[in-house]
Amino acid sequence: MKKITQITAIFVALIFLNSCNLFMDPKTEPISQVSIKPYVKLLGPQYMSLQKGETYVEHGAQGSVESENGSELGYTITDGAVDSNVPGFYAVEYKVANQFDWALYKYRGVLVYEGNAYGPDDIAGPYDYSFLKKGILISKRPEPGFWEMEDIWAGPGGVVFPVVFAETGNNTYAIVPGIHPQKGFYKGGTITITATTLKYELFIVGEDGEIQGKPGTWNRK
Repeated sequence: MKKITQITAIFVALIFLNSCNLFMDPKTEPISQVSIKPYVKLLGPQYMSLQKGETYVEHGAQGSVESENGSELGYTITDGAVDSNVPGFYAVEYKVANQFDWALYKYRGVLVYEGNAYGPDDIAGPYDYSFLKKGILISKRPEPGFWEMEDIWAGPGGVVFPVVFAETGNNTYAIVPGIHPQKGFYKGGTITITATTLKYELFIVGEDGEIQGKPGTWNRK
């Protein structure tokens, strides 16, 4: 009888602990395994270029739980409303959350330009980091006005950090926000390129939700 009572007590305690996990703040506490992970997928292209006045078509996103084939969830656009009459870069933010408010985000980069607003193609090519001397490449993407950098962070600690960025004029560029598998959420950033250097500031979102700027400089070869 005593053994049965002990087993019952352990079982009740486990149920209590699991139920507590359900009410943890998903933004600050580890997510319980009984919570169902949300999933978000962009519909349509991730990067878009539009001439001023051209109609912007919102392709939307697809939200679900646990996997691509899980139960459907709705999405909300929480930032980056595109005005195709105003030239500039827009980072459209899509949010999908489960019933415990555990949210995931995806981003669509939209560049609205006027006339022939794209800069010269000579920013493509190799760059050296001023400290680690590690060479990286910048290459042009198929979408006009967008570029890809294979590792903006020069691999500190062995971390490779690829980014996509868009031209915003006067040798400046905007980094499309995203989620890095090791460093987590980054809220975009800025890049300035001259004849000799590439200077950047990457906006990393910390565990406390605060945005931390991570600057760096590359030398053009």
